[in-house]
Amino acid sequence: MSVSLDAYSPAEVLEFVARAGVMKGNMRLDKVFLSSVSAGCLLAFACGTSLSTNTSSWFQENAPGLIRTIGALVFPYGLCMIILTGADLCTGTFMFTTVAALQRQIPWWKMLLHWFVTFWGNLCGSLFVVAIIFGYGEIFSADPYKSEVISYATKKQVTPAFQQIFVRGIGCNWLVCLACFFGIQGRDLASKIIGIWWPIFGFVSLGLDHVVANMTFIPLGIWLGAPEISVGLYIWKGIIPTLLGNIVGGAIFVGTYYWYMYLLQGESLTLAGLRRGQNIPHLPRLNLPALPPRPPHNPTTFLTFLDALNAVWLASPYLQLASASGNLLSFVPTLEFQLAALGIQVAAECGSILVSRIRTRAFLRAANEEVFAPRGLRVRVLDTRGMLGSGGCRRFGMGGEEKGEGGGFDPVGRRMEVIGEFVSPVVVDEGGQGDGDKGWLKRVAERQERWFTGRQNKGLVGRRKKAIKAIGEAEVAEREVVGRMEGVRGEMESVKERAEERLLGPLGETLQGRGIIHDDLGRELRRLERKMDGLVKERERRVTRRVQRVEKRERKIAQKVMWVVVTEDDGVGMGDDLYED
Repeated sequence: MSVSLDAYSPAEVLEFVARAGVMKGNMRLDKVFLSSVSAGCLLAFACGTSLSTNTSSWFQENAPGLIRTIGALVFPYGLCMIILTGADLCTGTFMFTTVAALQRQIPWWKMLLHWFVTFWGNLCGSLFVVAIIFGYGEIFSADPYKSEVISYATKKQVTPAFQQIFVRGIGCNWLVCLACFFGIQGRDLASKIIGIWWPIFGFVSLGLDHVVANMTFIPLGIWLGAPEISVGLYIWKGIIPTLLGNIVGGAIFVGTYYWYMYLLQGESLTLAGLRRGQNIPHLPRLNLPALPPRPPHNPTTFLTFLDALNAVWLASPYLQLASASGNLLSFVPTLEFQLAALGIQVAAECGSILVSRIRTRAFLRAANEEVFAPRGLRVRVLDTRGMLGSGGCRRFGMGGEEKGEGGGFDPVGRRMEVIGEFVSPVVVDEGGQGDGDKGWLKRVAERQERWFTGRQNKGLVGRRKKAIKAIGEAEVAEREVVGRMEGVRGEMESVKERAEERLLGPLGETLQGRGIIHDDLGRELRRLERKMDGLVKERERRVTRRVQRVEKRERKIAQKVMWVVVTEDDGVGMGDDLYED
């Protein structure tokens, strides 16, 4: 009798995981948030069932392992509801979006954005059930349920150390992501439920830590008055170590491992993208002559486009307000407030960059479709290398022959000289527009952006001055070393001349004498060659390497310059309008 397994192979499952990660990464943010709120609510119900099942004083005293096992048997229905309804749990998305990003099907920032939104959505959903359903519904307000909730939260939060919670978080999401894996592997509903059930049973029966489950267990204990637990302690030991452990367990131990085993196929892929050091700076207003051969309607249209591009790139004033609030909160001299302030600042800054990027990409796509494409043109925001390539210029060297006064480098000016024959000139109007009747939040955002741009430019100028100084020092060292090398070459010539004179003298008349002269000549030349080798190494150390370091820094500075580029429409889709790392 043969047994057949009607299930997808692990490689096929990983393909489905990658596709699911692409779908999740490209989903509208409002839908992602609502989906993650739903997941937080559904898991909170399962947490409540687990707490109710564990409320048995006799079992807790005489058979604690048995009652934990019984509770673990009922808890998995929460994840079954989440997976079968398509809701987004942040611990599952650590695997899905990681595989999609490793396959280069979504950028890394989309992966991180999805993590960010799902985490906060799960927290909102969990707290809603804790406060409204469990809290005001008084489901756990009376003993023995209240005592069990407080005792459970204390064991989860107070007793273990930070590193213990972190390690438990790794094991927990390892099993949770395997449950997602097995849920995809089954072809029918019963197979999916069974595949989900047992890994979840495993993590609950072992008492491992799940960051979203803790969003119910710990806040419910705080709601019911657990004496040893505070909000700051929950953030420090209930969220941070658990979240980090869950990320490692889901993204590395499951996502990266199975991607390497089944999808890599021997290819050499870069697993970490390059990071650009600065954001796109605030764009000044530009006055353009007619762009040959087909300007986008008229210069006024293009100026309007640039003003609108500035507006969509500006950080959300509400996120900036949140960041400023975090700065103020950090002055409160308690660990809890400082950790909360740090979290607010990081969330606001990351959210601001990501939201600006999404808005800018959508705006560029709309501008191309409605304004530029009808004129046979295309507009993009590119880095320096992309801008040079779009203009048909492939010369991107940093050759040492292009030195200005004092040996300084001007990366922007150099590139403008190189591409002068490929682009139209621009004239900057420093006047710009006033604040007008803009709202106060937008005015504050624009002022902060101008301040940031000024500080950014000041830093670039400072690094350029350091480069000029380093090149000047390298030139001085070059002249010194070259002078000493010329002296050694002169000594070599002198030694050879003296040897020729000796050969013409009495000593050169005998075979033995000529041998002595040749031996002396060889010894002196070897000494001078060793001296020359030392000078070559000194030149390499003091000049060549220093210049190479300066050129490397200058390339980075030049790459941080972002350009609004208008070219003829090449007929390719509008998916790469905004430069990505």
